[in-house]
Amino acid sequence: MDIRHLRYFTVVAEELHFGRAARRLHMSRPPLSKRIADLEDELGVELFTRTSRSVELTPHGQRLLPHAREVLRAFDEALEAMALPAEVDQTLRIGLTSETTPEVLHALQDRFAAGHVNLDWSEAYTADQHQALLAGSLDIGVLSLPIDGRGLWMSPPLWKSLGVAVSPDHSLAGDGPIPLSALQGQTLLMFSRRIAPEMYDHIIATCIENGFRPDTIKQGNQRAPALMVESVLSSGRAITFIPKTDARRLGNVSWRPIEGEPLTYEMAVCCRHGEERSPMMQAAIHAVHSAFQEHDHWHSGKRQASNPAADVQRIGPVG
Repeated sequence: MDIRHLRYFTVVAEELHFGRAARRLHMSRPPLSKRIADLEDELGVELFTRTSRSVELTPHGQRLLPHAREVLRAFDEALEAMALPAEVDQTLRIGLTSETTPEVLHALQDRFAAGHVNLDWSEAYTADQHQALLAGSLDIGVLSLPIDGRGLWMSPPLWKSLGVAVSPDHSLAGDGPIPLSALQGQTLLMFSRRIAPEMYDHIIATCIENGFRPDTIKQGNQRAPALMVESVLSSGRAITFIPKTDARRLGNVSWRPIEGEPLTYEMAVCCRHGEERSPMMQAAIHAVHSAFQEHDHWHSGKRQASNPAADVQRIGPVG
């Protein structure tokens, strides 16, 4: 059994669609189907139930998936460790967003310490990280999308769907999906445009295109949920857009998905163009990308980057 067979199986299990899985793996569909069939023949069991309309995991496939993920995680970490220097002779400067969770930071600190790399991290807005990357004072940044990607290498995007957060007693509080047009007349609480100008403009343009033209926009100093967000929402006359995971952390709000999911919060792990070729940098970028997925529930692979001009490339060990 080749390690790649487990990687192919895991991606198909996550997508439950051979076409999407093939695009994610940067291969065509027939060879992917053949690799899955080879794995099933070797194991002597069916891993997927396939029809013309759907793909589902069989009980054997469900049983294999957590083991396959663990094997791939250990394999990728081993490759990352081999790419890092044997002694502490390099400092890696990483910029992180204000909403980075402690779990992500601790995971990165542990992983780089195990690889004998001194992690020098700082918290900065996207605009500031962007400038620092181009100036050479940061090695890796985590930038909100869309963004001008000239001079940068950008990872495949990480994303979360944005929903509507209101106070629990707001007239729009509820559980089901809500169209953006239903928000007309509401005050919109947004992060300051200087934090991530392109993302700010993209959100406002999408709102207008979908029937919500805010009469009043109140800008805060942070993008992540904070005390000010809860205070303003509690007035009952304002709404904001945040991922469901952030709403859970904030607590005293009602969160509803938006019909059609027109708004997403997307970001990418970035470095200066050309530096991604370094094995050290490849390992570091993969570690950061994986930490956000594993410890803060960011998604990857199902959506395209918001910035069509972004130089998006595949990262990490391919097995």
